[in-house]
Amino acid sequence: REGYNVVAAARRLGLTRETLRYRMARHNLQRQNAPR
Repeated sequence: REGYNVVAAARRLGLTRETLRYRMARHNLQRQNAPR
């Protein structure tokens, strides 16, 4: 829903950007590059 915007996704989940990135790393989820 938030596309590639980590800040917007974190805000929607009620998390900080750092917490979202930590949780993604903990579950071996990586950001994909945005399509051009």
